[in-house]
Amino acid sequence: MMMDKLLQDSHWCQYSSLMSPKILDHSGSMTEKLAELSGQKPLILNLEESIQEGDLQDCLSLGEQAQTKLWQRKIILGNEAPWLLGYSLAYPATDDSPLKPLQTMGASPLGNKLFASDEVWRLSYQTGFVGKEQALWQHLQPWLNEIDHLLWGRRSLFNFHQQALLIYEVFLPTCPGFNYPYE
Repeated sequence: MMMDKLLQDSHWCQYSSLMSPKILDHSGSMTEKLAELSGQKPLILNLEESIQEGDLQDCLSLGEQAQTKLWQRKIILGNEAPWLLGYSLAYPATDDSPLKPLQTMGASPLGNKLFASDEVWRLSYQTGFVGKEQALWQHLQPWLNEIDHLLWGRRSLFNFHQQALLIYEVFLPTCPGFNYPYE
């Protein structure tokens, strides 16, 4: 319950299949789901990784203090066209941390390794619209420059081998399984 309270803000709500596109029902690897829907292998078209100060809400969601430096991974997933923007955050891994393999996998999709583990639990799952006024939109610039409407997104907090991992997924207009601006 504490994590649910930490993840709440004005743009996210607890998941409800009644108001969301069907693809948001998928609880496993989104990479695998997009491969199934498109008949194509999803590729990471762009990757940025850094360690920098996290936003207050993200730090609190991960159980960290404000202004904590976080590992941040931003990707564009697709095949020819971009389908999904992914934004993953965690406390930077030490050499013996279970998160180290996730934070050093380069251009491989995170879900392949994340969902292969027996020691992963989704603690919180929320859906919502992502718009220009949100910090998340700013983090995902310049990839959203051409888009002028709200996008569906989801936010999940995972326990991965007793380590917190926060993952945002923003679904682009070319994503299989979506009809924008609204379904």
